Amino acid sequence: MVKIRYFHDGVPFPPITFIDTNDPITASQLQSVLDTRGGKASICVRSSTGDEKRGGYFFHFAIHKQEVSVHLFDGTEKVRLTFSQAVDLVNHCTGVVFSEAMLQLFQRDLNFREDS
Repeated sequence: MVKIRYFHDGVPFPPITFIDTNDPITASQLQSVLDTRGGKASICVRSSTGDEKRGGYFFHFAIHKQEVSVHLFDGTEKVRLTFSQAVDLVNHCTGVVFSEAMLQLFQRDLNFREDS
């Protein structure tokens, strides 16, 4: 289920769009969110059940022709991916589908200690 909540502080592309699911995110779900939000979205993927104020995994994406840029909370662009890779990133980070390619991306290009 996709919900939108208006929290303007602290995200590069407000409002936050919440996706509540226990299943992998599909390309069509991500495309729909980005289309609805004008090509840029701050997304929080979280469990389909729990308290309304529960946390989740945050992603900040912007579409650039054939690529999707991944942004940090301060709005800094960190990396550009294909659309398929962006879907894999979400599913890998949320723990629903392991991706060796995404693991390598994090080990090679994304450093949580540096980027947080």
